[in-house]
Amino acid sequence: MTTQTLNTVRSPFNGYMTDVSEATDVASALTTAGLDFQVHKAPLYAMTPTPDGIEQIEIEGKAGILRDDPYGFRSLGVASWGYGLIQNDEAFAPIDYLMREGFIERIVQAGETGYGQRVFMLAELTSECRLSDPHQRMIMFATTHDGTGSFTVRGWMRRLHCNNQIPGIFSKKKVDWISKVAHTRNASTYLAGVTGAVLAAMESLDVYDSLMTSLQQVHVSSERKQAFVERLYPMRPELEGVLTRSNAGARRARGVIEEKREATRRLIDGPNNEGLHGTAAALFHGAVEYSDYYARGNNAQRILKGTDVPFKLRALELAGAV
Repeated sequence: MTTQTLNTVRSPFNGYMTDVSEATDVASALTTAGLDFQVHKAPLYAMTPTPDGIEQIEIEGKAGILRDDPYGFRSLGVASWGYGLIQNDEAFAPIDYLMREGFIERIVQAGETGYGQRVFMLAELTSECRLSDPHQRMIMFATTHDGTGSFTVRGWMRRLHCNNQIPGIFSKKKVDWISKVAHTRNASTYLAGVTGAVLAAMESLDVYDSLMTSLQQVHVSSERKQAFVERLYPMRPELEGVLTRSNAGARRARGVIEEKREATRRLIDGPNNEGLHGTAAALFHGAVEYSDYYARGNNAQRILKGTDVPFKLRALELAGAV
């Protein structure tokens, strides 16, 4: 199954990311994904009552950030007037340079959350994964238009067999592999910073290759698999032994944890882990698959914003510990 076919069959990013793999540069990728909009700052006003009626007062030192596109203006956030706006074409311009220099093969996906508050691009690196279990080496670029955050770069792995998304979480020592480049008024001033961030991201993927190679060689028993899911989803002491009808809320909470454990056990032993069954690597990938496709909530936003990282890092550490 090719990456193109697999992506159309299954992706946690449906509705948020667009396939732009045919794009030849950043400009065409932005147009394909509908991200070729502009942002600008505007004064903020408050309505306050006075003896003479309602008065409009400008809020000093603060500006609203507005998205301007064919659909009209949309408020994205609030920032100080000194906050440097970077348009999407400026923010992602370094990707064109990195493609010319041979670091990046192509831009694969682009998308947004919050109607443009955060904008993302996923690109495929030219360096190849060394694992026998096929992965696609990626890099995630993201910028913000809501007055918070920075331009960020992080390594990214896509496991081809199941399309699991594995962000740059790859060090047991919890080294921060995510590089942040501050917003400036001129994108060229952070080109060197972005290039350095890409090199750091590539180093993190080498760490992932090493960790997964080790986990594939660790064989685990059914007892150790059970210990993994129990530690991954711990049962609070007050929920132990809750069976009576008078504790309906506690029984529901216990049932949710048991469902998570059972679902993850099935995924660990499921067809997407064929070739890894009985290894510590299967434990990790089963947990990632649950997080990406079966956990409650908005999985796409969780992955794109990075709030899935603590769970996946915990799964990685537990897979290596059991």
